[in-house]
Amino acid sequence: MIPQSVLEQIQSASDLAEVISSYIPLKRAGRSFKACCPFHHEKTPSFFVSPEKGIWHCFGCGAGGSVFNFVMLYERINFPDAVRQLARKAGIEVPEVSEKSDADGERKEDLYRANEFAATWFAARLGATPMGKRVINYLARRGISDALIAEFGLGYAPDSRDALIKAARAKGHRLEAILAAGLAMPRDGGKAPIDRFRHRLMIPIHDVSGRVIAFSGRVLGEGSPKYMNSPESPLFSKSRSLYGLHHSKRAIADAGFAIVVEGYFDYLSLYAAGVRNVAASQGTAFTPDHARILKRYTREGEHEVVMSFDGDEAGLTAAMRSVDAFLHEGLRVRVLALPNGFDPDTLVKKKGVAAFNALLEKAPEYFDFLLQQLCRQHDLKSEVGKARIAHLFLEQLAKVRNEVLRDAYRKKLAEHLDIPQEHLIRELQKVGRADSAPRAAGAVSEPRRLPPGEKEIIRLMLEDERIIELVAEELRPEDFRDEQLQRIAACTFELFRERRWAGCGRLLAVLNDERCASVVSGIVSEELPGGDRAQIARDCIRFLKRRSLKDEIGSIARDISRREREGNAETDTHDLQHLIMQKKADLLKIS
Repeated sequence: MIPQSVLEQIQSASDLAEVISSYIPLKRAGRSFKACCPFHHEKTPSFFVSPEKGIWHCFGCGAGGSVFNFVMLYERINFPDAVRQLARKAGIEVPEVSEKSDADGERKEDLYRANEFAATWFAARLGATPMGKRVINYLARRGISDALIAEFGLGYAPDSRDALIKAARAKGHRLEAILAAGLAMPRDGGKAPIDRFRHRLMIPIHDVSGRVIAFSGRVLGEGSPKYMNSPESPLFSKSRSLYGLHHSKRAIADAGFAIVVEGYFDYLSLYAAGVRNVAASQGTAFTPDHARILKRYTREGEHEVVMSFDGDEAGLTAAMRSVDAFLHEGLRVRVLALPNGFDPDTLVKKKGVAAFNALLEKAPEYFDFLLQQLCRQHDLKSEVGKARIAHLFLEQLAKVRNEVLRDAYRKKLAEHLDIPQEHLIRELQKVGRADSAPRAAGAVSEPRRLPPGEKEIIRLMLEDERIIELVAEELRPEDFRDEQLQRIAACTFELFRERRWAGCGRLLAVLNDERCASVVSGIVSEELPGGDRAQIARDCIRFLKRRSLKDEIGSIARDISRREREGNAETDTHDLQHLIMQKKADLLKIS
């Protein structure tokens, strides 16, 4: 957990317009700025930034909030990562406060620092050693330019027993951190640890924020294994890590879909050729965690991935194995099957990126591809073959959460096999149907209507501290029916009573809630009501207090009715009848 005082310090140090303009071009519009919204497609700008109020808002899609919310949505990262990213830009140290202990957070920071040092050290070895220069030549032959080497931090681990260990310790890194990060390996018998990576091309692996969490070392010349990865650590898990995503996440969001490949050089070759919306696995099958990560960056409503695999039987088998993770998480899948003997790296080098893009454009939907494969593997003319095709196809179709797609492909299967749809519906019910898809984390919600009276009073409070004092004396957070408005009111009252109120920016930093941020930015972006604001506030207070009292009276009346049905009217309802009379009297006073 990041201390609240630090959040407020980071927010104060982060100029909202400056931060947003580092991502998208802004044009001044009076005291505010405007732009085309980066979170949905539009031609006329409906995205506004108010540095004075410390908020941004899009009138088209309803997204909005503070500087933290913008970075979260644009970078598709969580709140703590957005805070740390802004803190690094502002030069502010972020202490971690954990309910468990500070030790875990400090230990992770030690591993990050050790990995960052190692990445810099490996990169320096490319130009500082004769073998490193040979590695540069090797990379050049594979189409990896000096600029790409620098961008991805490629390096060289010298053929030395403990050169990295000595260099890291000389810079103050503890041996425990070097071992825990997987940069060194312990040895039995009390012998000194040795470097894990020796005489290998080094490929740093980053998290989505761009911090080095692990390495993959490719053998130079003969040797095994061809690729050696860092072991699992508190920072790194193969099942949750995608190579290159920190470079490609924006391109994926812009394109609306992700291309997934298997190898590091497949990724680097495509990236160098200008295909940027790509990510690679870490030598394992794609997992539900991978699917959930990619889902954050793909276009809402479609969540499309294109699986690019080698054209041989092994590649196609791998594609079929990996698709389950994507289907279960509600992603739409297309399959790019390369010509036999090619992978993305060799295809781009031998036939050019245009050949890859042509295949990408024609990549079929997964279920079209699956039906074609099943019909090739089984006898379409026999009833047994048809039954087998139908069963295997429906097993996969049951994982699709989109009802329209599921119905369309069931109809296509029926036509292809010449089987009545009713039979396939019954078979699909046997196989089982997928649950409704959960909403993607970080997804922008549609603008919604807020309860009358509640919205107006929040609007007035956010603009005028004197109104907060007036409302806080008369209303409770529970008087607001809307869940987000109730949280906003409660936080506003608390900040005011603690003498910490400093406008919307601080409110959003304390709330740390994306939905509340969107609501606040939308309300504040509207025109203030004309007339006497204090009188408008009093009218709204009366409306909400009367509504709350009516709700309480209705609840008590229902309780009395329940007790009467149970035969306990005489003994249990006298006090409740008296309470209703008191509430009705209070209601008349408000009138």
